Amino acid sequence: MQAALWYGKKDVRIKNVSEPSSPGKNEVLVKILRCGICGTDVHEYVAGPITIP
Repeated sequence: MQAALWYGKKDVRIKNVSEPSSPGKNEVLVKILRCGICGTDVHEYVAGPITIP
């Protein structure tokens, strides 16, 4: 499967990754049908993670 991996400011790469194994105790596996990006995602892409103290 493919995943968007964040490596740093302005460095997001689409990579092939292995399929997740069966969920463990207190875990779930979610099938993503569609996804999107919001304005704060763009800010974090450009400037890096936004943390709240």
